[in-house]
Amino acid sequence: TTQGSVPTNAMVVYHTYNTNAVPVPDDSGNGWTGTVQGAAVWMSSGKLGGAYSFDGADDYIESSTADVLGSNADKTVAMWVYVRGIQSSDRIFTKNKSSSVLGYSFCQDGSGGNVTAIFNDGVEMRESFTTVSQSNWNHLAATYSETGATVTCYLNGIQVSGSTTPT
Repeated sequence: TTQGSVPTNAMVVYHTYNTNAVPVPDDSGNGWTGTVQGAAVWMSSGKLGGAYSFDGADDYIESSTADVLGSNADKTVAMWVYVRGIQSSDRIFTKNKSSSVLGYSFCQDGSGGNVTAIFNDGVEMRESFTTVSQSNWNHLAATYSETGATVTCYLNGIQVSGSTTPT
């Protein structure tokens, strides 16, 4: 895998899933490709082109950005998701820094369709996207500010939560 340098104040990785290419291409131009793990199935009927379908058990896409995304510097994580059913503590996206507790994730909490953004830089901060529609495409975005210790969540472009208090 050819990997680019880490841009500052720019997109680091952008997996569109518009093709069934192996490895999964990085459309940001930085060369951070992904590898399909498990039995994830590519389909042409995504929100903005293609998409992958995951069985909720052991499917995921491993990005080659492991060390780059491990930083807890200011960041925004965004994605389109199609939720077929709510399972307790299903992870939609996870990035742990090495094997430590530092990292960030989007998780379903199993209580009525809530999805929570979790950022951990030594002190865990959680913010909820509120109820995410099932059987529809939803755009999830969360911003993390290291300097202000804030997490702000957006659901379909609308701010739904924000906090400056670690939990």
